[in-house]
Amino acid sequence: MPKTNMTFIKGNQSLPTDELFQSDNMIKVRFPVNAQSKARGIGSERMWVEVISGNAKDGVGEINNVPAFSDFNLGDLISYELNEEDGVYYFGKIIKSNDNFKVGDKVKVKKGMLKKLYGDRDPKADDRVGTIVKDFKDGDFKVNLGPNNTYNIAIDGKLLQKESKGGSADVR
Repeated sequence: MPKTNMTFIKGNQSLPTDELFQSDNMIKVRFPVNAQSKARGIGSERMWVEVISGNAKDGVGEINNVPAFSDFNLGDLISYELNEEDGVYYFGKIIKSNDNFKVGDKVKVKKGMLKKLYGDRDPKADDRVGTIVKDFKDGDFKVNLGPNNTYNIAIDGKLLQKESKGGSADVR
């Protein structure tokens, strides 16, 4: 299980390292918390978002943290907006949620990815269908792929696509 790395800060304070990441196409966005966290007195959760498109005032980005106090997901595509009065970026809306995979789902690894990860030793790697057997809760999954579990791998959910009856459907 990954270690939790959290710091509680008051109001609009920030950490000295925040500026380093903001210059690297990352911004810190304030998100609403879930009911459980709200009952514990937590008002909001600030998470890193990688900017995909937009400008200094608003845009679209991908959540780059594992949320601790909200019902968002690592990898969710969201919109954000800068509140010029307090200088804080706020969550706008979910554009595409990354909660698409769960244990038991039939999946394929996106075309060419197994070859990149494991080399040319399996010419049928791109056709292997597998089952998610574990969700590590950090965006990675354990997947048994192929007959007799040819591959038993831990892999980033961004590299997976759901297998449908009529073929594979990319859900990311």
